[in-house]
Amino acid sequence: MNPFPERDHSETLEQGDPTLLPEFMDIFEVGLTKNLNDGNSIFATGYSRKTKNLVNRVNTIFNDTILNRIYSNVGHRKSLSLEIGTQLKPTTNYVYEVDIFIINLSYTLNSNKNKSKFIESEFGKREF
Repeated sequence: MNPFPERDHSETLEQGDPTLLPEFMDIFEVGLTKNLNDGNSIFATGYSRKTKNLVNRVNTIFNDTILNRIYSNVGHRKSLSLEIGTQLKPTTNYVYEVDIFIINLSYTLNSNKNKSKFIESEFGKREF
């Protein structure tokens, strides 16, 4: 990325961070499916994702009407998720023995936590 400010348009300067590190993720996912009678089933899936060297866009004020935009490593993030659901086949066409109507129901629960650096600006010390 170009470390020198470059005019993207009239209100934004873009600048690269020469110390930018690649973002790395560790992901783990596990799932379970239980087949029930008549083609019905239930399932549960859980996953964990940890991100190191999280890359985010950081805007600072260059002057009254221009933002300076830099992509920087801002910390790390953890995500946990659980999805549960079911597939129901309440009816079957007995003449042709095919499924006419299928219901899929699922619910997803997510938990995210970002641990970011704080920057010093004209507005004080703030998390980004």
